[in-house]
Amino acid sequence: LLVGTTAESQHRGRRMGLETAAWHRLTVRNTTFVNYALPGVYAVTGLAKMSFTPAGGGWETRFEATRWVDSPRRAFWRHQHEAVFYDVDGTFADLSPPVAGSSVVASTPMLSDATYQPFPECVRDDRYSGG
Repeated sequence: LLVGTTAESQHRGRRMGLETAAWHRLTVRNTTFVNYALPGVYAVTGLAKMSFTPAGGGWETRFEATRWVDSPRRAFWRHQHEAVFYDVDGTFADLSPPVAGSSVVASTPMLSDATYQPFPECVRDDRYSGG
């Protein structure tokens, strides 16, 4: 259980619930994110700071059996190639219907070009568009 804010919180600045590893093979299972709704409060972010990690990021973190409660601010990105959040069972991306095996990445011009549409199956979801 990761809680972003409570009724007693004195929120200031940016707050992240889970900063993922700067390497591949982390799997996050059976996690509930609660109250990630205020500006600057995000459930998940990558740990991919330029020059901190080899090649500056892009590391994959897998999520399985994820639950969301009052959490419309789900992902924050420092840069567009920071991380890949792979949804093992369809509960992290929370699409309707659920799509197992989908990935959540930062929005980039390559993925969202309305004219060319190189990846028509990609959709922008503002819940995962912080940063």
